[in-house]
Amino acid sequence: MAKNAKKEMWQDIDVYSVNTEPRSAAGFPCSAAWEKKTVSLNGIWKFRYCESVNDIIEGYYAPDFDVSSFDDLEVPSEWQIKGYDIPIYTNINYPKAISTTRIPYIKPELNSCGLYVREFEVEDTDDNVFIHFGGINSSGEVFVNGKFVGYSQDTFDECEYDITDFVHPGVNRLAVTVRRYCSGSYLEDQDMWRLSGIFRDVTLVYEPKVFIEDMYMRSEMAEDFKSAVFKLDCVVKARRAQFDGGKLKVDILRADGAKFASAEAEVKALADGEFCNVTFEMPVENFELWSHEDPYLYTVQVTLSGGDYSDRREHKFGFREVKITPYDSKTGRGPFILLNGVPLKICGVNRHDFHPDYGHAVPESIIRSDLELLKNSNITNVRTCHYPNSRRFYELCDEIGILVMSENNLETHGLATRVPRSDPHWTAECCYRVRNMVNSYKNHSCILFWSLGNESGNGNAFAEMKKEILKIDKTRPVHYEPDAKLKTSDLFSEMYTVQTAMKSIGENKPHTHSRALWNLGLGYHLKPSDYVDKPFIECEYSHAMGNSMGNFADYWEDFKKYDRLAGGYIWDFADQSIRTKTADGRDKWNYGGDFGDKPNDSNFAFNGVFRADRTPNPHYYEVVKCYQQADFSLKSGKITVLNRFMFTSLDNFKLRLELREQGKLIDSAELELPDKGYLEKAVVDVPFDLKTESERTLDCELILRRDIMALEAGHIMAREQFVLGKYNYSSVAPKADGKKVKFEYSKRDRCYIVTGENFEVRLNKKTGELCSYKKNGVEHIDRGIRPQFSRANTDNERMAQVPFEWVKTFIGLHAFENAERMMRPTSIKAEQFGNCVKLSVKWRTKYLSGIVTEYLVFPDGTVSASLTCKNITPVDLPRYGLTFELTDGVDGIEYYGKGPHENYCDRKTGARLGVYRFQSAESFIHDYLFPQENANRCDVRWLKVGSERGVTVSAADAPFEMSVHHYTKKALYNAAHSCELERSTNLTVNIDGRQQGVGGDIPAIATLKKPYKIPKYKKLELKVILSF
Repeated sequence: MAKNAKKEMWQDIDVYSVNTEPRSAAGFPCSAAWEKKTVSLNGIWKFRYCESVNDIIEGYYAPDFDVSSFDDLEVPSEWQIKGYDIPIYTNINYPKAISTTRIPYIKPELNSCGLYVREFEVEDTDDNVFIHFGGINSSGEVFVNGKFVGYSQDTFDECEYDITDFVHPGVNRLAVTVRRYCSGSYLEDQDMWRLSGIFRDVTLVYEPKVFIEDMYMRSEMAEDFKSAVFKLDCVVKARRAQFDGGKLKVDILRADGAKFASAEAEVKALADGEFCNVTFEMPVENFELWSHEDPYLYTVQVTLSGGDYSDRREHKFGFREVKITPYDSKTGRGPFILLNGVPLKICGVNRHDFHPDYGHAVPESIIRSDLELLKNSNITNVRTCHYPNSRRFYELCDEIGILVMSENNLETHGLATRVPRSDPHWTAECCYRVRNMVNSYKNHSCILFWSLGNESGNGNAFAEMKKEILKIDKTRPVHYEPDAKLKTSDLFSEMYTVQTAMKSIGENKPHTHSRALWNLGLGYHLKPSDYVDKPFIECEYSHAMGNSMGNFADYWEDFKKYDRLAGGYIWDFADQSIRTKTADGRDKWNYGGDFGDKPNDSNFAFNGVFRADRTPNPHYYEVVKCYQQADFSLKSGKITVLNRFMFTSLDNFKLRLELREQGKLIDSAELELPDKGYLEKAVVDVPFDLKTESERTLDCELILRRDIMALEAGHIMAREQFVLGKYNYSSVAPKADGKKVKFEYSKRDRCYIVTGENFEVRLNKKTGELCSYKKNGVEHIDRGIRPQFSRANTDNERMAQVPFEWVKTFIGLHAFENAERMMRPTSIKAEQFGNCVKLSVKWRTKYLSGIVTEYLVFPDGTVSASLTCKNITPVDLPRYGLTFELTDGVDGIEYYGKGPHENYCDRKTGARLGVYRFQSAESFIHDYLFPQENANRCDVRWLKVGSERGVTVSAADAPFEMSVHHYTKKALYNAAHSCELERSTNLTVNIDGRQQGVGGDIPAIATLKKPYKIPKYKKLELKVILSF
């Protein structure tokens, strides 16, 4: 084994790269036909898993070593996904193998290892031969034909080795020792699954002996963006050859292949090992700008020729400019992030390069589908949390039009008070990593910002990293959220700043910045002058863990209102889960601890806008609505459309209008829109009469007329709904005329029995429940109607970060769950009320007072049900309402309210009022991967569940909220995975006067705003009409 003089390389803080090539943005060499001169080494390798580095087989990399006993393993992959070792999920805590007291030190006995071997053929060539690794987690020691080639331990960055002197024509052997942990793992404490392996492409590269070592492309724009200077810096180098001089030619081709511009320069003679810089400055006009709305790409072809040597490189390029402009005291505008001169609001999401079936070895097809999914969802910005992504990711972002914050492979969350700080050893490796990222991806137009890393405290390391970036690229702002006094970061960035703080930041008030573990939560005081010229972003916000993302629309009201507030990146794109199968073939979505991994952070990785399989969580619809780039208003029969698209005129869309009454289409139209640009308004007449006394809805949709923005014609880009008139609640009021209803008390059943024509109602005097409703002798209720005040805790409510149940109980987490369990009827009355019978139940329990349920049974069998109560504690009441179960086999849901998807009072902007039908409750509910409260609908006027044995619930005087489930609340409490959620044959129906919001400003803390809480110490009322 190759060893450092003092210690193993993987233990040595000063050894993180041995014999690796400098990272380059030149791309792979091309042939005369512009085909890549590469051979993929992806595929089946021989593999031996070792539980410890102590078990590594000495000499396994020798060319004559018999590896027939090794397993077969697909590359790229991560071995835990393939069944070796155990996956570990932690957020802040380091895995046990990484010592947090003796730093750096990896415990050998806990450090598993993979031995990779494969044969490959090398053609008889005059070219130099290189081996290129897209990513090795966490370190790779490379051998060719039994000889040590090199070592690297930067997991998420590319590395490349010159193996020319190690190979021969014909069959050769490549071996790689991959260790799960190394000293570099101290810099990789990201909130993610800790996995291992060769997880990105492995490529054999044939490179001419005189070659283009690097290319750096950018454009310098004129103020009017009508002309520019295209700048290209090339490095030409000779290796194992002498070069007598030659020429370097640049051709810029349009998207259709037509030549746009060209230039040529002389290249001087080079001795073996020498290099030279060749610079081009090419004035250009009449070019297309690149943006997320119009990702127009040119192809830049660079050809080196001279004597016996030639090299060709090709890279896509987009003309665009990103810069920050300070606050203008004269106009009161700014500061701004400008993209091509236009202020940018970041409609972003954090995305881990991860998939439940592949781990970090995400195939290109899934990367593409992920990015297309984002584009179709109005999400146009991605932060690569918290490491660079694969080369193909950036190429696809260029192509599709996704704006990127490319983040350095750095997070030391659990040790941020010690690593990296200003330690010169750690600083050197941090700078190495940031150089790797910038040098690899500096030519990608999609990248707007470089980020120094995530949650790694403060210290001189960050200023040094920025210096390294600026040596390479000065065209992009640099980001670092924890920057104490904003001396390094060009942006004022925070994570999880609550929505209520947006106004004061927008108005440049004093602020406490970056409360975090490394400053004991105290943060740093910022004066207005500290950030007056820096746009504010939330690099992480609206923590989408489980049933979450309340307040999202409120964030965007402020983001649009204040120049300084430039948007942010939701945490995060998709639930990080590893999928396995249960014994009966169902999907099990695993989280921390499911594989026996300790320490772990349970399901804290389930915080996606999408579930792990990329199906949307309900808050997805809120994102689509709030991230849309058009605002609508209605006045005096005219629709005004405000264009927020930065570079796309409204005449690229048509406006579809639909007028409906309780779901029935009354009228519709499709209208042309005029040529109106950024922040301009189009005003159009609604071509039908909007006057109405009954409640109607006017739905507006902005639809693409043609294929643009990397989207297809017909795609809905924005929508709005206006509710006209008023709902007539009196239309469903039951009539008291008809044959008189009678009641009696049954001592045997301890029930009040109310009878009428063809129906019977029973109220149990012991339980207080309306326990039975029979119509024509057929029972409709299986479990009786009773008050309900608790809900299955959402992830934001269950306080997973609090380890002790008694603490949760002390602060009131289980207060209303306990109140329900202890609730008892204290008084039950039945009385004649004209032709009706009135049943009244008074209840007593902890934390609530004045609990009364009343049922007024009408001659036609209709029941008016009401609930009154008052919360008399400081603890927030989750809900107040009625719950019951229907009988076996009843299914199907139809309602008139907000939908069609789940919504809550602080997350319903993306929902529309309408009539929605579901054949089954299975399609009505939403199974979060970690079971919790779900499926609520707001602003409901009426609900129908089932048919003959079902029920219709109508609002008596105000809309209600409701949910229907194939499982009980207890089942939701008891299940730890969606596959464990026990279905019942009975539907549970919940009718609420109100549920509180779901919150989500801060990870796993509800942070409800006052408007989205249920009032305390006030009388609460619900009244509905039940028809069976």
